[in-house]
Amino acid sequence: MTENRRSQRVARLLEREISVLLALLPDLPSQDLITVTGVEVSSDLRYAKIYYSILTDQEEDWHFVAKLFARHAKELRHQLAQRVTLKYHPEIHFIADRTALHAHRIETLLRQVHKDSDEGAS
Repeated sequence: MTENRRSQRVARLLEREISVLLALLPDLPSQDLITVTGVEVSSDLRYAKIYYSILTDQEEDWHFVAKLFARHAKELRHQLAQRVTLKYHPEIHFIADRTALHAHRIETLLRQVHKDSDEGAS
């Protein structure tokens, strides 16, 4: 039970700190709004999955950001180690979270269906 609570506390801490560090990345295009949507930390605190979302539906932007994060993962881990005192500084892996993008697409489709059904009823 304490391992689970500790993992959750570390995940919240990492989410906050990674969000700050990502805003400082030099190669990040200013038009891309990147949000850390969640962090999962392994029970031994050695691995962390950082889930992120960007405010775009352009596939090339998603690929660019994924490559950027892969290129800067070690540097971000090092900066994290300087900002946060932990026994182990987890190896970080970035994972694209497209949930908001999918939700927006579904909402748009539902609105269109609703609009079409209203026009058909008239």
